Amino acid sequence: MRSTTFLIVVGLSTTAIACDHPAAAGDRLSMNYVGTIDASSQAGVPNSKFDSSYDRNQAFDFTLGQGEVISGWDKGLLGVCPGDSKVLIIPPEDGYGDEGAGADIPGGATLNFQVSVEAINDEHVASADDAKEKVNNALLRGKR
Repeated sequence: MRSTTFLIVVGLSTTAIACDHPAAAGDRLSMNYVGTIDASSQAGVPNSKFDSSYDRNQAFDFTLGQGEVISGWDKGLLGVCPGDSKVLIIPPEDGYGDEGAGADIPGGATLNFQVSVEAINDEHVASADDAKEKVNNALLRGKR
């Protein structure tokens, strides 16, 4: 009997200082990513790259929560902000399942995606000055 594995989201490597609209279902996201077979995977060649938006020099756009991407992305990217970077470790049942996808992702593979959120609904990363102003305003509101 196969044990159940849950989606694991491994921390934020960097986080935008603030955003007015964290990603929710129905939002249009623009992402850059590198996808590999996770080191823990029992299927496939661990750490082998199977896809990268960087290799195409083009961000990947999709609507969150609409089934346009694997369920691990739909679940793991809720609440992100422009400028966030995450590592998503996605078990087979939230990835490509027992069927896999093409020659590079065998059935049963655990996936690792290093993702960077470029924009949400065309709202890009705030400039450093904008971010600083948001933080200062939040601090001022907290002192009242």
